[in-house]
Amino acid sequence: RSPDPDLDWTPLMGIGPAGKQRGSAIAATGKGRVFFGPYRMLPAGDYVLSVEIAATARRIPLELQVVMDGERIAFPATDLEAPGCTLVLPFSTPAPGPEAPRRLELLLDGKGGGYEVRKIAVAARAPA
Repeated sequence: RSPDPDLDWTPLMGIGPAGKQRGSAIAATGKGRVFFGPYRMLPAGDYVLSVEIAATARRIPLELQVVMDGERIAFPATDLEAPGCTLVLPFSTPAPGPEAPRRLELLLDGKGGGYEVRKIAVAARAPA
């Protein structure tokens, strides 16, 4: 079953050593893993991941990974600039073998503090 595009996945995430829960947001507090999870199953298909980030620092380098069953399928690295943005990443889960569906994991590694993740969403992408 495809994920609900209105579902905020932020509360489903685990907090890493470089992250801190601030209300419904996850704040980056230093260098390292900010969040991980949610280890949700996704059927084969095309998806879009959106991560809403508010930045207070002037420039913030970070790396966001999308991992399916331990296999990295997307690895964009970016530098955010205040006041923040929404990172949008299209990705596809290939049709798996007998182990369908595939397990989704998201990882955010920061190079410092000065920003917080306000919303994480995954939605099915309409065919082009």
